[in-house]
Amino acid sequence: MRRIHKHDGAVLISVIGFAAAVLNVLLIYFVMATRIHASVNWEHHVMKRENAALQTEAVVKCWFCTSASEEGFIDPSEFDLGSEPKDDPYIDIPQEILQEIRNENADIFIKASVIDQNYSDSFLTEAESMNIPRGMPSELLTEVEGESRDICFIKRYHIRITSAYSNEEGDPVVLSDNILVLRESSGTIKAIPIYTKKQ
Repeated sequence: MRRIHKHDGAVLISVIGFAAAVLNVLLIYFVMATRIHASVNWEHHVMKRENAALQTEAVVKCWFCTSASEEGFIDPSEFDLGSEPKDDPYIDIPQEILQEIRNENADIFIKASVIDQNYSDSFLTEAESMNIPRGMPSELLTEVEGESRDICFIKRYHIRITSAYSNEEGDPVVLSDNILVLRESSGTIKAIPIYTKKQ
């Protein structure tokens, strides 16, 4: 039979104390690693949602500015001062231009719309909820040094992009673009992006 020495108890207590200290350090490390991972994961989700909104905005803005310059996309009579406001000011966006972005971001709901700011009173409530001001067609006098003055007619359009996770509560990312479309006296039409606002 083995003899128990006085020091055996002290060694056993030291080993148990050391093991408890190691377990505490490991537990603290595990908690910190979990928190860091959750933070990085949250940042990834936020950035992915914003990236989807920015990509959609770029595609829709490029499509609209290119299309607006083409003959027949906007009826020239819509540039006339006092032209009739629209009851349905939404411009149809071809869905195929957004299909690749939607395929790459299947877990994100993306909505894009282009709105003619010359809208009627029937659209006023919806426009106010989206913070889209009314913009009637107007005249702009331009002058280039050494050339004669030219009168341009302007229409205003609003591009609105919404991006949110399909299964998540909370505020979506909303991007708003304001576009001026100018018709020169020669009939040439140009689209000029003014600014982008993140809401």
